[in-house]
This record gives sequence, structure tokens and C-alpha cells, in this order.
Amino acid sequence: MEGFIHMNEIADGIYNALYASSDVVGQVGGTPNPRIYRDLAPQGADLPYYVFQRSGGPGDINDTPKEAHEALYLVQGVTEVSPAAAGIMAGYSRTALHRVTLTVANWVNIWCACEGHVELTEIDQDTGRQSWRQGHFVRIRLAKST
Repeated sequence: MEGFIHMNEIADGIYNALYASSDVVGQVGGTPNPRIYRDLAPQGADLPYYVFQRSGGPGDINDTPKEAHEALYLVQGVTEVSPAAAGIMAGYSRTALHRVTLTVANWVNIWCACEGHVELTEIDQDTGRQSWRQGHFVRIRLAKST
């Protein structure tokens, strides 16, 4: 069960880093309720939005003197404007998350870096509406604070 607590704390850290970026928030509705979603956007959510979800990682790393954890998240900007607009969104989220000190409750950030690039095109089967997703993986390494 403790692993789930790690995921919630990391997800809060990612959300807060994205929310702190005026470029990210400016793309998705501004404050106080930007369209930044964990795991899935609500059905019928207005575009554009950001979505992030855990995509893997080795989990707990027990070969260190301190309790440590690693996780991999996929962060994507989703828009119906164009592939280029999705690319701009991906650039903003990368700036917000690449080589930053991610604040995660009860943990010390060792590493937070974006890896790779993801591009997807989708067509909604019900509406025929086309959208584009672009983003990146974010690798996060943490050590338990003492």
C-alpha cells in the first residue's frame, strides 16, 4: 500500500510543477482551474489540456543507504488545433519539468528529467474530431527525507 502513497505524492509534485508554469496554465484555461489531469481527462473535456500518468519505473530502489524510489511518468499536451500546437504544449511542459527540483512531500528530489518525445494523432470515434498529443517521459528519482 505504501507504493500508492509514493505515487500520489509524486503526482501532486508533477501537477504543482505544471500549475506553477504560466506558459502551461496559459495554454489550458488559466487559473484557478487549468485543464491539467492525472491519468485520464474527463470524457468530453474541453481541448486543449495536459494529461500525465505513471508509465513505469523500477519502483523502490533498495541498494542505497536511504529508502529511494524511481518512477517514470508520461506527460502530454493534447489539442485539436494542429501538430505544431501540440509541440508547443510539449515544449512548455518540458520546460516546467526538465532538470527541476520537484517538490514531493516527505521525499528529497534527486533527479527529475524529461526523456524522449511522444507524438500521437487520435480521431474520436463518436464525433470524428481529430486531436494531436505530444509530450515526453519524465524520470523522477527520490530519496526518503529523514
